Amino acid sequence: MTGPQHTFHIPELADQWIGLLQNSRSDLVSCALVCRSWVYPAQARLLEEVLLEGPRRYSRQWTQLLHALQSSPHLVRHVRRLHLDTNLLQRGQFSRICAFPFTNLVGLDLPLLQFHDYASLAVQTLLRVSTPRFLNISTCFIPKPATFIGMWDGCCPTLRSVSITGFDRSIRESQLVRHDRTTPAARLLSLRIGISSGIVPRWLLGENSPFDLTGLKVLSVNVAALIPQWRMFAPTFRELVAFEFTITAFDEVIDLSLFHNLTSLRACYGPGCWINAWETFTTILTSNCLRQVLICGPYDDFDDEYCLRLDSILSRRLVDPSCTVGVLIDGRQLDHAVVFPRLHSRDMIYEYSRPDWFGVWIRRRTSYLPLTQANRNKVEYCDLRA
Repeated sequence: MTGPQHTFHIPELADQWIGLLQNSRSDLVSCALVCRSWVYPAQARLLEEVLLEGPRRYSRQWTQLLHALQSSPHLVRHVRRLHLDTNLLQRGQFSRICAFPFTNLVGLDLPLLQFHDYASLAVQTLLRVSTPRFLNISTCFIPKPATFIGMWDGCCPTLRSVSITGFDRSIRESQLVRHDRTTPAARLLSLRIGISSGIVPRWLLGENSPFDLTGLKVLSVNVAALIPQWRMFAPTFRELVAFEFTITAFDEVIDLSLFHNLTSLRACYGPGCWINAWETFTTILTSNCLRQVLICGPYDDFDDEYCLRLDSILSRRLVDPSCTVGVLIDGRQLDHAVVFPRLHSRDMIYEYSRPDWFGVWIRRRTSYLPLTQANRNKVEYCDLRA
């Protein structure tokens, strides 16, 4: 008969011990060399997040990673988050990395991506063979809408959160081509569109979108061209609970009465657009579900008259005593008791910092996180008080 198993070889205990060293790569490498039972948990944490920084060493590090994944294909399953910066990657390296089937991938970051033909094909391959839940494409450039639109054909249905920010100034209406979806649409829970033109965003939200938006919970947009079409999009957003928008033109007003389940609202306004803020907030129904309203704008527009009028509008429509109103003004400190007397008397007004509103919602909501015991107690809205 064999003797009792040593505690160092009990998988659950070894996994806990090695997990404490997650931020020390050298210690994890040492753990992988101790014994066979420690190899798997050490490798899993070494490759959990592939994020290599530093332009001088970037190419060599990616070459080493490619060699490791090709010589040991079993390591691919450990990658949970992948950060690919095409500015610091050679074309061949980027395409070869995108060809690996990252079947346990949770997060995919693609910063500074220029959607030329080779990059779009490589990302299309990655979205077909991998299973990410979170996709972040930041500061991208879209020279050809057809290339960008075709990239989504066949993308994995596991996507739950998508964030796309960047520029597409070269796009014109005549360049937008019809592209029918050939695979089941990914059912998104959160979507951020921060693209300067209204052409690609309208496609992402239209009938040929690669996404199923009927269950969308969080939406963040800063595209002026979408505002006049909210009545067309509103029936799709019946489940929306958190909404962020930016208005920069004088004639843009959003009818918030179309969104009956909102609990969090963040409104950003450009210079001279505060009359739009008044008209937008007057569309809030008194039977609303709002528990948080965040307002931000430039210093010059936050005079006492504006604040008093805003205080009057919001105090009449926000009847839930647990609702809070956060104000962020560039370069000015407000006396809330003077300029927001009604909200101040109800202890609803405060000044908040400028966090990543969309990112906070993704991290705080249970439905967007892996279901672990630590995440079961997450609140349904994010408190951004300083």
